Amino acid sequence: MPKSNLMRIILVVASVLIVFGVVLTAWSWATRDERNVIEVRLRDRETQTVKFENLCLLPGEECEYTLKLEPDGIEQCDLKIDFIETKERTLKNFAYVRIEADGTVIFDDLMARAFDGEPIILPVDFDSGKNAELTVTYYLPLDVGNEAQSAEAIFELQLTASNE
Repeated sequence: MPKSNLMRIILVVASVLIVFGVVLTAWSWATRDERNVIEVRLRDRETQTVKFENLCLLPGEECEYTLKLEPDGIEQCDLKIDFIETKERTLKNFAYVRIEADGTVIFDDLMARAFDGEPIILPVDFDSGKNAELTVTYYLPLDVGNEAQSAEAIFELQLTASNE
């Protein structure tokens, strides 16, 4: 096979791969699920509330939310995270909640303990992008039985930024 034919084949294959890559990237951006992404604008000494309703999980299921933290006039702060129960529901006694910042788990425990525990304090540095995004995951262990049937949870996360 002459070199010119081999070069044409390589160029055609490379072109097809490039077009396929562009189409695949565009498709992934177009089908990205943004329903569970919540933008939170943080101001110094102001509390922002994120409400979670109708958390009805089946055993083995999890529900993940991404909180995108956006600064409003602050570069660094301590972020206080409080769990506030807005309606008494039984799911809190069976479900777990995990909060991650930059891939590091900062809380992972039974939801009921989150309501009874101390607030979480997390240093945030927006200049370096550190902790500018939190992942909140609620999950129900596979071994939970009928006692959690029809249980749900309704609560809020209160986020307070402070430069003190």
